[in-house]
Amino acid sequence: MQNLHILIPRHFDFHSSHYTSIWLESIFPKLSEYFNIKITWFYYSALKTEKPVLKQNQNLVLIEDFKNANEVIQKIKPDIILDSEFPTLIDLSFLAAAKNTSFYVRKYSNHRIFKVPLKFRSTVSRLNTKTSTEQKSSTKRGNFFFYKYRFFIKSLISSNLTFFEKLNFLIISIKWNFVTEHPLVNSKIQTDLEILNSNILKNLLLENGYSESKLIVTGNPIFDKVFKKRNNLKINSDKKLKILFAPFQHYGGDHQDFQEKITKEIIKQIISHNDKFSLVVKLHPSYHDYDYFKKLISSIDNSIPIFQAGSIEDHIEESDILISNGIVSSSSIYGLILKKPVIFCDFYDLYSYDEFDNIILQCNDSKNFLKLLENSYELNHKNFKYIEKFLEENYFKTDGLASERIVDSIVNLIKNN
Repeated sequence: MQNLHILIPRHFDFHSSHYTSIWLESIFPKLSEYFNIKITWFYYSALKTEKPVLKQNQNLVLIEDFKNANEVIQKIKPDIILDSEFPTLIDLSFLAAAKNTSFYVRKYSNHRIFKVPLKFRSTVSRLNTKTSTEQKSSTKRGNFFFYKYRFFIKSLISSNLTFFEKLNFLIISIKWNFVTEHPLVNSKIQTDLEILNSNILKNLLLENGYSESKLIVTGNPIFDKVFKKRNNLKINSDKKLKILFAPFQHYGGDHQDFQEKITKEIIKQIISHNDKFSLVVKLHPSYHDYDYFKKLISSIDNSIPIFQAGSIEDHIEESDILISNGIVSSSSIYGLILKKPVIFCDFYDLYSYDEFDNIILQCNDSKNFLKLLENSYELNHKNFKYIEKFLEENYFKTDGLASERIVDSIVNLIKNN
């Protein structure tokens, strides 16, 4: 069996899950049928991490041991580089360095391109805070931000790219960090294999000059298990509706203030009717600050269970209703697949949900929240046909075989080159 060495940038600690690790775990069993797989994690973070206990086929290298991405590739000699959160500085560094050396594979987390809210202010807020403790943390993050930029510049200089290609990479890096417009659609940084979740994305990229031979529509493998078991759902025999609240990841100081108010309002209203509802909170496994949410939620009710580790999938399966207070994410898609009502609470009109009419249930007025909870099952049932159409259009197929299509595309990439 052929060996396959995969290099993956990683900024999240080894006690947390992340879209990249969940995505990889989803395709790993099928990929292992074709290759003896070795994985090297390229760890970069402003925070120090204890050396983790890794699986036998995994290895770890640290950013501080290298001057640029070219040195990493020369030492590690990966067959494939898998992006983490393209086009961040580290991902761009490895794409620049990969030319004529390794295959670069990019995976998409969404079914279409979204603008990132308050991106500029989010970047600035990483460098400026008010309290002394936050100031130290912010200074450390700010210093590391410039450390990553030096790593990126050195990677560009030592890469095989032409002068104008290097200039384009530099412009993209500036746009990504300081401009609200999302610079993902740029055919000049097309990778060797672009793994897409929908034909909507493919058509958008083709319109913008991407090469069709490198665009593969597969669906999203992280939903494979859920699609396969959606028809064998448990029925809640309890009188209380089990509510799962998945708070949104904050972008910028203003949004955090609004989201904190919304979070408090949601929790207060639910626990005020604890004869009808029970509540569980699931945080993002790597992005959310557990201590912050623990303090916030405990100030209202310290008996509410708060979970952070692992995927949200199992929690959604055990719940009746999913609630969030931000933009549509993978957790919302899990809920739609499992035919659970998904309610978005946006009491300050921070986001636009026009695309999700008849898909999710929107609550823009806190006064209507409890009534919407009580009627959510009936309203969601009326939306079933729209939800099914949405899933088929935006996640390619609902057969649970996205991982197989991805593995086939990787096998073909290796075989044909």
